[in-house]
Amino acid sequence: MEKENNFQILKNLNEEKLKSYCDFFKKHNLQEFYVDENGIEVSLKAKSPPQHLGVAPEVVMTSLPPTSGTIVNSKETEESEEKDELEANYKKVISPLAGVFYVSPSPNEPPFVKVGDKIKKDQKVCIIEAMKVMNEITAEENGIVEKILVENQQNVTQGQVLMLLK
Repeated sequence: MEKENNFQILKNLNEEKLKSYCDFFKKHNLQEFYVDENGIEVSLKAKSPPQHLGVAPEVVMTSLPPTSGTIVNSKETEESEEKDELEANYKKVISPLAGVFYVSPSPNEPPFVKVGDKIKKDQKVCIIEAMKVMNEITAEENGIVEKILVENQQNVTQGQVLMLLK
């Protein structure tokens, strides 16, 4: 029954759009990719580490209602536990989607924020490009930028911590 439902969902999702998601996934050599297309969630996961090129992504589809809030993926390794302990004292700016992180609106313009900048709630702090769409990311609360954890033009995943705020 579930396979039949997934087939119906696939029929309703534009085949070209699904192909573009897969192409984007492969082009950027991502481990995971997630998008919500009018209540139809598309999730792509690599079957092996990204260094093995040419591996087809595993497509997982569900028709769950969109979730609200931010999902943070945490790995159960010592390194991530230590990092979590260090980050526990900070407010976090978290990527709401997978894509490419940009610190400024264009290469010739200054960054939205720098370490030490005082920022306000709803202030633009970066851009995440996904599927050739530039998504402006805003701060969810006031704070001072203590650390920017990703480099300009680096691939980020949904739920990844981008910045730490005091």
